Amino acid sequence: MRILTRYILKETFSHCLLGLLVFTFVIFVRQLGNLLELVVRHNVPLRETATLFLLPVPSILMLTIPMAVLVGTLIGLSRMAADGEVIAARATGIGVGAFVRPVLLLALTGWAVTLWMSLFVAPQAARKMSHMETGLKASQVPYEIQPRVFIEQFPNLLLYLEDVTSSRSSWSGVFIADMTQHKQTKVTLAESGVLVNEAARSRFVLHLEQGTTHDYDPQRPDEYSIASFTNTEIPIVVDQGNAGASERSSPLYLTLTQIWQRIHQPRDRQAAWVELNYRLALPVAAVVLALVGIPLGISTRKGGKSVGLMLSILLVFVYYILMAFGLSFAKQGRVSPLIGLWLANVLFALAGMVMLGNLSRVGTRML
Repeated sequence: MRILTRYILKETFSHCLLGLLVFTFVIFVRQLGNLLELVVRHNVPLRETATLFLLPVPSILMLTIPMAVLVGTLIGLSRMAADGEVIAARATGIGVGAFVRPVLLLALTGWAVTLWMSLFVAPQAARKMSHMETGLKASQVPYEIQPRVFIEQFPNLLLYLEDVTSSRSSWSGVFIADMTQHKQTKVTLAESGVLVNEAARSRFVLHLEQGTTHDYDPQRPDEYSIASFTNTEIPIVVDQGNAGASERSSPLYLTLTQIWQRIHQPRDRQAAWVELNYRLALPVAAVVLALVGIPLGISTRKGGKSVGLMLSILLVFVYYILMAFGLSFAKQGRVSPLIGLWLANVLFALAGMVMLGNLSRVGTRML
């Protein structure tokens, strides 16, 4: 029995690994264009380039590991059934459980790895990816600034420069209008300035020399103040646009602790519940897809690997369509997250157990 278990594990794992590589590569190729554009445009060093290419992988593996488990199960068992190995084993009195146990061991391993990716690795990688993209875009800001042009790309600031040196970070004849407070105007004039990039904080710091700061409140025209300075610093926050806003608001980037905190906030409760259930439900696909794949693979005697591959694609398509609809309805509040995100798992688990029960009673059959 141990020999048969090792043989089934070897047969299914080899096809599972191949399916994992193929599916991961296919999904990764869709993001390759954006990554290459980011690397080329910002002249990213080799080490950071490797990091950029690795960061999307955890979120891709969340989808491809369950697919790979199903592919390994169906193709491996279909090949054994087509070659008569399943019939020979059943003829010696070996039950269906001998085929179920090693495949479930592979499926549970896939579930554990996917759960680890879903709960910890993928959100951390998404946050890191967002920070790197923001830092790379911020590093190009000095090269986009032109002299003798009003610059409005910084939030709540209006800049004008008489001249910019070849390094692009040293300015002369600096004019800055601070419009952070809409009812009050603050203007800073300086002979020179140096722009320093603080990538870790997604901002720049402008070191100004020899200048004055003018404060004027339209509601109090008699109060006009002028302050001279030899050296001063003005923080300039980089406008992160939609990427920064989505990172602050989307549960995708949150840790489990942060999601749990949002669950207790009425405004964010629905989105947090949806994200938590999605992270927990998706890894279960590795088990429920294997439950459906075992009876289909054992009972397939025509076509072998080709039939197993076609069934894998069909089942993956059906499962992820159900999951996508459930996720969409849950986000809209039309169904409970427990129903929307767990319905596909429940349906596939029930179908797999029914087919396994029938297979135990009637034995193998031709498709």
